[in-house]
Amino acid sequence: VALGMFLARNSDRDFSALWRPAGGRLGRLPGGLLCLVPGACLALYDTFSFFSLAGLDPISYQIIMHTRMVFIALMWQVAFKRTLTSTQWAALLLVFIASVSKAVDKLDEVGVPAIGALRMAFMQCLFAVIANVTSELLLKESNMPTDLINTAQYV
Repeated sequence: VALGMFLARNSDRDFSALWRPAGGRLGRLPGGLLCLVPGACLALYDTFSFFSLAGLDPISYQIIMHTRMVFIALMWQVAFKRTLTSTQWAALLLVFIASVSKAVDKLDEVGVPAIGALRMAFMQCLFAVIANVTSELLLKESNMPTDLINTAQYV
C-alpha cells in the first residue's frame, strides 16, 4: 500500500533518496539503511508475540504490552527534547504499576513457565519502543518522502 501511494504521488518515482545521506542528527548513513532499523524491530516484535502469547493469556498480554507507553515517553523525551507534565507522568506511572502488578499476578497464577513468556513480552515492548521512536525520528528529520520511508520500512 505504501509503495502504491509513493508511486501514485510521485510522478518521477525517484528512489534515489534511499541512497542519499539522511542528514541532520541522522548523520551520513543512507536513508534506506536507517529505515531498516524500525522495520527489523517491528518484524522482531511480531515474532516475539507468538512466544509471548504461548505462555500468557490474551488479556494479560495486552495489559503488559501497554507498559511500552512509559518507555516510549522516556525515549520520546530524549530523542525530541519534549517534556511531559507531572499529570502525564502520574498517569503513565499508574498504567505501568497496573501492568507490572498484572504480570506479577500472572506469575503467581501460572508459576515458573510464565517467566519466559513475560521476558518475551518485555523484549517485545523494547522492540516496539525502538521501532516507534526511530520511525518518528525518520519521519521528522529525514529528507525522504513519507511514503518512501514507509515503503522501505515494510519491505
